[in-house]
Amino acid sequence: MDFPRNDDRSRKLGGLALTKWLLWSVATLGFIASSATPGRTQTLCQQEEGFVLCLDRDWLRYYNQPYSEFDWQTYIRNRTPDQPSDYYDDIDRVYREVLGRAAEAADLQRWGDALVAGTPLPQVRRAVAESEETQQRLNEIYRDLLDRDLDDRSWELWRNRLAEGATLRDVYREILTSGEPGRGNGE
Repeated sequence: MDFPRNDDRSRKLGGLALTKWLLWSVATLGFIASSATPGRTQTLCQQEEGFVLCLDRDWLRYYNQPYSEFDWQTYIRNRTPDQPSDYYDDIDRVYREVLGRAAEAADLQRWGDALVAGTPLPQVRRAVAESEETQQRLNEIYRDLLDRDLDDRSWELWRNRLAEGATLRDVYREILTSGEPGRGNGE
């Protein structure tokens, strides 16, 4: 009867550890890609037998440059923290989609500071969608298309739609084609 040699056993164990690591890495990379906010580095770590594995988007960027020398300690020491201006494009896009206008400087700074502090962008979008200005814009659409003011039920419906990704133009189109009596549908 042949017994496996120690180095065969080590290779098998090493292969299992490598397989486990690869599966975890693929799942982790999928999570990072789906949940990472643009312009922000997110790090995930997992304790394994004898080592800790950490992945973040910057590591992936440098890992894909195999011939460059990369020193983690220098990178961490010199890494600049996120700035509010890193998020200005995202904030402006939210304002254009939800309010139909560009964000003002004060809006950019306020929401940029909130994003740097850890507020997720969908929460910023929800806050803008629930604002008094959004309610006024929707009321203007109702008056223009339906000859009436926005009611509470409609306000709840449209602010939720805007918070979940619809644009003000989408809302306008839906109200226009809703079939509700008013000027917008030819009645």
